[in-house]
Amino acid sequence: MSRVLVIGAGPAGSVFAIRMAMLGHEVTLVERAAFPRRRLGEALTPGVRPLLEAVGAGDAIAHAGGRPVAAIRQLWDGPEGRRLDPAAAGCIIDRGRLDARLLEIARAAGVVVRQTASVVARTADATGWRLVLSTAQGPVHWRGDFLADATGRTGQGIAQGPRTIAAHAYWRLGVDTPPEPCIEAGAQAWFWGVPLPGGLYNTLVICRPETLRAARGTTLQARLRTLLAQSRLLRGLSGRTCDGPVGARDATPRISADPVGPRFIRVGDAALSLDPISSSGVQKAIQGALAAAVTANTLLRRPEAGTTALAFYRDSLRRTADRHRRWATAHYATAAATRPDRFWQERAAGAPDASSPPGPALDAQLMRMRPARVSPLTRIGIAPCLGAEFVSEQPVVTHPGIDGPIAYLGGHAIAPLLARFPQGATPLEVARSWGDRVPLKPALAILARLLDDGVIVLEPPETGTDMGAQPGPAAQ
Repeated sequence: MSRVLVIGAGPAGSVFAIRMAMLGHEVTLVERAAFPRRRLGEALTPGVRPLLEAVGAGDAIAHAGGRPVAAIRQLWDGPEGRRLDPAAAGCIIDRGRLDARLLEIARAAGVVVRQTASVVARTADATGWRLVLSTAQGPVHWRGDFLADATGRTGQGIAQGPRTIAAHAYWRLGVDTPPEPCIEAGAQAWFWGVPLPGGLYNTLVICRPETLRAARGTTLQARLRTLLAQSRLLRGLSGRTCDGPVGARDATPRISADPVGPRFIRVGDAALSLDPISSSGVQKAIQGALAAAVTANTLLRRPEAGTTALAFYRDSLRRTADRHRRWATAHYATAAATRPDRFWQERAAGAPDASSPPGPALDAQLMRMRPARVSPLTRIGIAPCLGAEFVSEQPVVTHPGIDGPIAYLGGHAIAPLLARFPQGATPLEVARSWGDRVPLKPALAILARLLDDGVIVLEPPETGTDMGAQPGPAAQ
């Protein structure tokens, strides 16, 4: 059993601690602040719930007052409207209560929680770590094998986009408060507002640091009010009384230059912080924490696979950063088309041409009638992959159209399926040929995904099935 210390009890730190305890390690979790506390990140994407359920924390959202979101008011790249989600898959929560519940679950999992406490000294040698913790009861000395940094955004790391700051404040709900979450593209900033459980409304103004400094007013609160007054959807709040202090924090997307080593790992925002436009920071933090736990478990229990584990974690962070940077750039570009301010133009730089034609539509007729083959750009190789408890090298599929190697889709190993791909068969025939490994419905879903990504391609209508005699790279 290894001794692990985690610094920071946000969602990433708590989930990492829970998972490491489940894997049989002796875990201590150190948190500086008292809970509950106000915390940004109150809008959760649909993927958060299954991630929490994976560590027995599925009730945390309900404990945090989770309320489904069926619509968002938006004013972005056209007239004001409402973006509807009939399934109401996303939700709004009280982040302070979510963090507190996850900490309770960590305690129940056997994690030793030190709160309120902070690290005042740390040293590392060949045998592990020595730390001194400052607690209300006096200094505590801790010695262990592994250290996890889950301290969140610190303004450190390599910037993945232009410098950005988020000014935010809470307000008491009133008759002029928007009843739904709002997102708006302004002239030189964008605005986000969200009604919270407990009668509060949170607003954020995301802009260049220079814009916040130049706003009229001597105090941060006055400058925030000046910027909010420029919003069409949230300007009514600019004259209300703030509930608590106004805050401002670095919101520049960043990736750690040193995210992992043989005896340490950075987790959540300490490893990778996304542009706030993604609205998926909590989901990615928890997802990253689960991957970090498997990486750390490999480093501690299978040191001979340490190089593989280190490469996996670094590469997964890089791929996630690249994917979100491309998405954010494209989203900013839709608003930048009608907004000449530097804020928009520098964030839209490098966006793909929106006029490029889309790929071929995938429908039932194509799945049944058109022969398919493995793309000549598809390759099968070996790469570090995430397992249930350890990182190991596994057969993977790579293609320029996908972000990094893929080992599994829908829980099914992809490389073995492509290795037995019947060239020239229709996708429906291919799915049926995989029947001894994958049921028909998930097989068709996998094929649709591979077609969409370009891993396999449909033959032109006039080609027929002659290509079936030619082996693709997956079969070689």
